[in-house]
Amino acid sequence: RISPNPTTDYLNIKSDEVVTAYQIISMDGKVVQNSKLDASQKIQVSLLQPGVYFVKLNVNNQWSTQKFIKN
Repeated sequence: RISPNPTTDYLNIKSDEVVTAYQIISMDGKVVQNSKLDASQKIQVSLLQPGVYFVKLNVNNQWSTQKFIKN
């Protein structure tokens, strides 16, 4: 799970498994952030423009996708 949604600064990741990497994808399909995820399980999104995005999370070499709103 991701929270808060909508967000302004950070996305907090809550998962039973460790999320090792992520991608943030804009509505037009461009990858705007792509990185490893550290132990804090937080993703900084404050530099993104306001809008709707998708976050892809890598857990055990499997990707899951969730939509979020950046205010």
